[in-house]
Amino acid sequence: SELGADTIRRAAAVAPIADLQIEYSLLSRGIEADILSVCRELGIGVTAYGVLSRGLLGGGWSAARQGERDFRAASPRFQGENLAHNLALVD
Repeated sequence: SELGADTIRRAAAVAPIADLQIEYSLLSRGIEADILSVCRELGIGVTAYGVLSRGLLGGGWSAARQGERDFRAASPRFQGENLAHNLALVD
């Protein structure tokens, strides 16, 4: 199941949560819908990872450098039409 506000609330009811590590960037903003507000309400810190969208932002990614051993090769964000769409967003 996907992490959401209800999941955080249920987990916090079982044991204290000090911090939530979650992907958050200009291209991955899904946590703004409800997760951030629940974390604020419950006093849970948020540590963002993937802040450069796994290299899409900031020039850290190029198709020429993507190889079999690159973890991004398995990510839908870096495949086919998704990649074209995401690169257009970056531009």
